[in-house]
Amino acid sequence: FICQISGCSKTFRRKHSLLSHQRTHSDDKPFSCEFCSRPFARKHDMLRHRRMHTGHKPYPCEACGAGFYRTDARQRHYQAEPKC
Repeated sequence: FICQISGCSKTFRRKHSLLSHQRTHSDDKPFSCEFCSRPFARKHDMLRHRRMHTGHKPYPCEACGAGFYRTDARQRHYQAEPKC
């Protein structure tokens, strides 16, 4: 399934994933942060954002113990810190 929005070439294996993605191109943002009211198109994006308010860092570096809100942030840490 391919996103038909001009300038977006993302592809998805499942129609549900495409439909979820397409909401990011619209003003339809049914999920909002309970702490700051920021709206989100997708629930998982709102839940990830909420961690910044709660301080929950579920992705620790196995070498040094630093905690991260997101897996991509931990991956950047691993690349920047070769010893980790």
